[in-house]
Amino acid sequence: MTTDPHQIHRDRLVAQLRANGVLDETWAPAFAAVPRHVLVPRWYTPSNGNWLSHTAAEDPAGAYADETLVTALDGGTVGIPTSSSTAPGLMAGMLRGLDVHDGTRVLEIGTGTGYTTALLCERLGSENVYSIDVQPEVVDAARQRLNAAGYTPTLATGDGRQRQLALDAPVERIIATCSVPYIPPAWIDQLAQGGLILAAIDLGIESGAVALRLNGRKLEGSFTRHTVSFMPARFPNAPTGAQRLDYAPTTATRPTRLTAGIIQDHYAYRILLASRLPDVQRVMWTDGAERALQLQKRDGSAWARVPLNDAETSPTVTYGDTDLWAVAEQTWTDWQLAGRPAHDTYRVTQHDGELTIHE
Repeated sequence: MTTDPHQIHRDRLVAQLRANGVLDETWAPAFAAVPRHVLVPRWYTPSNGNWLSHTAAEDPAGAYADETLVTALDGGTVGIPTSSSTAPGLMAGMLRGLDVHDGTRVLEIGTGTGYTTALLCERLGSENVYSIDVQPEVVDAARQRLNAAGYTPTLATGDGRQRQLALDAPVERIIATCSVPYIPPAWIDQLAQGGLILAAIDLGIESGAVALRLNGRKLEGSFTRHTVSFMPARFPNAPTGAQRLDYAPTTATRPTRLTAGIIQDHYAYRILLASRLPDVQRVMWTDGAERALQLQKRDGSAWARVPLNDAETSPTVTYGDTDLWAVAEQTWTDWQLAGRPAHDTYRVTQHDGELTIHE
């Protein structure tokens, strides 16, 4: 009989992930062995505009919940989340897609709490795991907790988008637990031919996980079946607050059949729309009690929005400078005529720094 009081929570988590179909036998032993409560001793949950603090000592079951746990805020106990421990179910799906074998060498971009790092160490051995994070205090805490759990991977502090971790040979796999707009050249430089990169690509309107193999200097693959939403990769000492854009003035208002609810309900459509509007973001717009879904160019030169209240009988789109919503409407029609293809049917390539989604 086990003497570890946390094992029952790990076993329940493994049973839940198996029942959900996201955990296979390749990774089940790692999830059953890695002590998440050691790597995530404290986390925060939102409550009435504030954050409540939780500890694994007080809530051991919560430490093993299949949920993403916010573990750091830019104001200490207030502000914007800056680090988190991704939901185990999501990581199980991503790790399965990583397609590792005994002895596979893996570079992880975004150490975070070290939970994913520990899973990689448990499966592949600490000597085959490399991880980098931009925040020194995060790396230091992860190293201490990983060592306490018995894992000794190679860790480094720096901008993971650059080649700042000395490797004696290229790795066979790269996994990123932060989002990037395209695959940085430094990752390609550190990847063996035929190697696989699994990363979340932030397309502005939507983000998606891609699995891309290296062929020469070209990356080829597709979106993965699992959807992800990771925090964006950060520059060292970068501010976390978002700067409000100066929007173009209102040009027109007209009726539309494409509501905010339609866009929010169809992930594959958002991926397609993002491929057609690569310099556009999807944001929530507010003005007092009024709330809307807004598409906007990153420089604010064009925008279009519809109210979030889809119950209204005659929804309208308001836009400035350029009617971005017309592209969204045409894309919605095209996606339906194509049979509403799933997001993982879209091929993805990157060559000479240009990432392309193929319909």
